[in-house]
Amino acid sequence: MTTDLTRLSAAQMAEQLASGAITSVELTQAHLDRIAAVDGAVHAYLHVDAEGRSPPPARSTSCVRAASSCTRWPGCRSRSRTS
Repeated sequence: MTTDLTRLSAAQMAEQLASGAITSVELTQAHLDRIAAVDGAVHAYLHVDAEGRSPPPARSTSCVRAASSCTRWPGCRSRSRTS
């Protein structure tokens, strides 16, 4: 069974991203595909910038991994802040 990434909760998406089970590029593309499939009927978006969706995959994956070990910004969960 394939999981529909667009049906995951925000917490589940974050877990999947942090564990490396999915990439931000895959998650973004799943949402863009869903928008393309249903927006003709629901007209929820005025504009979707699919071309400007994300940085290259290697960069986005490294950014997610770097953020998961962040101790500098409020909201970082992996370690307590030292400054």
